[in-house]
Amino acid sequence: APPAVAARPAKSREELAKELRDRQRQLLQLKLAQKTREVAALKARAAAAAEWAAAPKAAPAVPAAAPAPPVLALSPERARRARLAFLLARLRLEARRRTAAAGDAVKTSADMDKDGAISKDSGGEASGKSKQDEATMEEEEQDEAEEEEE
Repeated sequence: APPAVAARPAKSREELAKELRDRQRQLLQLKLAQKTREVAALKARAAAAAEWAAAPKAAPAVPAAAPAPPVLALSPERARRARLAFLLARLRLEARRRTAAAGDAVKTSADMDKDGAISKDSGGEASGKSKQDEATMEEEEQDEAEEEEE
């Protein structure tokens, strides 16, 4: 044993037991204080949340004319492609609405051939749209594509 340890007087069992109880009591007091602080913090958070929930909510301020999305940040080619993709999606949605209104099954991309008509081999019936409707939609697509190019 090191000389410092050997120089200490030996403690009796009673003294060691008392010291152990004192340290356990201190530890319990520290734990109790910690739990008390945690409970107080939780109560404060709950009170703040209740206050926030009870406060009247104001509508978020929205400018009258919201700024347009930053399309200019895209390259001209990517901006043109994005616009064309948007227009194509809008046309497809309109075509689906028309077919649904006519009582036909809603077209899906798997049922469409490259002309946009429902293929007869998909298990469904042929499209109820007339050739005139298809020609009108194609003209609209071409007009919008020309406008975008300008």
